[in-house]
Order: sequence, then C-alpha cells, then structure tokens
Amino acid sequence: LSIGAIIFILIPALKAGYSPALTSLVISGLILSVTLFLTHGFKPRVFVTFFGTFSAVFISCVVAWIWVDLMRFTGFSDDASVYLNFATGGTIDLIGLLLGGMIIGLLGVLDDVSITQASVVQELKLANPDFGFRDLYIRALRVGKDHVGSLVNTLALAYVGVSLPLILLMSYSEASVSIILNQEIVAVEILRIVVGSIGLILTVPL
Repeated sequence: LSIGAIIFILIPALKAGYSPALTSLVISGLILSVTLFLTHGFKPRVFVTFFGTFSAVFISCVVAWIWVDLMRFTGFSDDASVYLNFATGGTIDLIGLLLGGMIIGLLGVLDDVSITQASVVQELKLANPDFGFRDLYIRALRVGKDHVGSLVNTLALAYVGVSLPLILLMSYSEASVSIILNQEIVAVEILRIVVGSIGLILTVPL
C-alpha cells in the first residue's frame, strides 16, 4: 500500500511539478492514516498514534528544512540526482526532493514506535485501571526510552550499512576528516540519521 501510494500518487505529483517536500508530507499523512486505520481499526489509541506520529514527522520536517538551508545543500548528493537534473532540464527541486526523501524514510520507523507506544499505554491501563494520566505517562515513557534507544541504533546501523561502500572509499582518501564530513554526500547521510533520531525521540512523548 505504501509503495503503491508512492508510485501512483507521489511520483506523478512530482513529475507534474508539485513541491517535493510538501507533497511528500501530504502523502506521508495519507499513507499513515490508511495503514494505521486499516490495520488496527478506528480505535482511540490509533487516533492518538496518528496525531502523535504525524506531529513528529511535521516537526522533523521543519528541523530538516532548517538544517538543509543552513548547511547550504544543493541536492546533488549522488549520481541519481545529477542524472535526474539532466533528465528534467533542471526543473526539479532537488533540495525539496532531498527533504521529501527524509520524510518518507522517517515515516516507516515512526509508525512502528508510535503504535507500540500506544499499545503499551492501553495495556498498562487495563492492567491497573487505577492509574491516572501521570502514572500512565511516566511508566509508558520509561518503556519508550528503551524502545527509542534501540531504534536510533537500528536507524544509524541501517544508514551505515547502506553507505558502507562510500565509507570504505572515503577511508582511502588522503583528505582530513573535517573535509570528508563536510562533503555533501556524507553530510546528507549524517543529517538523515540526526533528523530520524529527533523524530523518534519526539514520537514517544507525543
């Protein structure tokens, strides 16, 4: 379903000239709502999960946009971006596409942590109906911290695993570490990890 939405809705919208970042954010909300409600039904915890997750995605998107602007990224972080720029005659917004990719990638991780977190709260309430809001929040937050810790590690390892050939190539370079880290192809991947981690950390309390 998620891949179908990307292929049949997101890609045509991008080819039609719509903003990649804004379109990706809207499609993310659509994918999130459909997958959550179809999988888990129209239950209170699912509504909480949806709003908590989408809020985290939106805030992470704003953080990513700020840092992409501050770091002066061009969007030419890989060969595919260069070829795409030639194929479209330079009409595609590569910076927006970079942000859109971060949003879509973030959604898959947040979906997992948010529904699990909501289920933890529900089970705690069923186990002890005397728990008030504060008791539930504090206990669920303890579980969430462990969950987020492991997922941040998973996220970082996933990105490093994909970038392993690049890391190996960089190890042969005679340039200093600071110069290597400031190359856009490397800096973009670091920002992806940071933005993804921020999104995970925000999702649990939200």
